[in-house]
Amino acid sequence: MIIIRIYAIHDQALTIELGNEINESINLDVINLKNDFEEKPFDGFIECVPAYSSLTIYFDISSTQEAIRNEIISRLEKIKSTNNQSEPKVNIVDSSINTKP
Repeated sequence: MIIIRIYAIHDQALTIELGNEINESINLDVINLKNDFEEKPFDGFIECVPAYSSLTIYFDISSTQEAIRNEIISRLEKIKSTNNQSEPKVNIVDSSINTKP
């Protein structure tokens, strides 16, 4: 099972860590997620920056981290469902997600 971590790097960016190893499948998931956000940006989306096994998403300060988190999880579920595995491949773990009141 792959554990996905979502954590804030500051108040306008969240990083999605899809793994901690060099793995072509993980990198493909990062690329697919990046393309999905760029093709269908959410309100407040600024840009996303891929690394080999993670993706950092920058957004407007008017967007809440909780709303962005929900958007990220929704899109990660798409990746999970396209892997055609009978058992879930992903366990999503939130770290340091702060929400505005």
